[in-house]
Amino acid sequence: MTRLPEFSLTLWRQRRLLDALLYRLEVQELLLTSGRHRWLPNATRELEAVIAKLRRHELVRAVQASALARELGLPPDPTLRMITEAAPPPWCEILREHHIALLGLSGQVADLADRLRDELAASSRGIAEFLDAVVEPMRARRDDVPAPDPTPLARPTRPDTVPDPAVDLRSEL
Repeated sequence: MTRLPEFSLTLWRQRRLLDALLYRLEVQELLLTSGRHRWLPNATRELEAVIAKLRRHELVRAVQASALARELGLPPDPTLRMITEAAPPPWCEILREHHIALLGLSGQVADLADRLRDELAASSRGIAEFLDAVVEPMRARRDDVPAPDPTPLARPTRPDTVPDPAVDLRSEL
C-alpha cells in the first residue's frame, strides 16, 4: 500500500489548485463587477495557468488511480469513491475527507463559473445595447448626408511644390 500516501499528496495538491482556481475566479468576478477591465487580461492569464496545472495534476491522479486499482483489485480507471471504499484504514478515512473537500471545492468553482458566465453575458448585452444606442443616431445622420462625389480627389502636394498664388495671379493678368 505504498502508493496511497503518494495518491493522498496528489489529492492535497489538487485541493490547493482548486482553491487557487476559486480565488482567481473571484478576482475575475471582482474585476468585472467593479468595471476594472484593464486587469482582465492579466487575471485571465493567471486563471488559465491554474487550469493548466489542474489538468496536469488530473493526469497524474488518473495514472496513480490506475496503479492503485491494480493494487486494490479494482477495475481500471476507478473513481475516487471506489478507491476510498477499497482502501484500508486509516487511508479510507483520509481519502473520504479528500473526496468531500474536492466535491465541495468543485461545487464552489462550478457555481462561481456559472455566475461569471451570466455576468459576462449581461455585460456583453449591455455593451451591445450601448453600441446600438450610439450607432443608430450615427446611422440616421449618415443617411441625411449626401453621398460623396465619386470623382477622385486631387492628389495632395508637398508644401515645397504648392504653387505660389501670386505667381498664378500674375500669369492670368
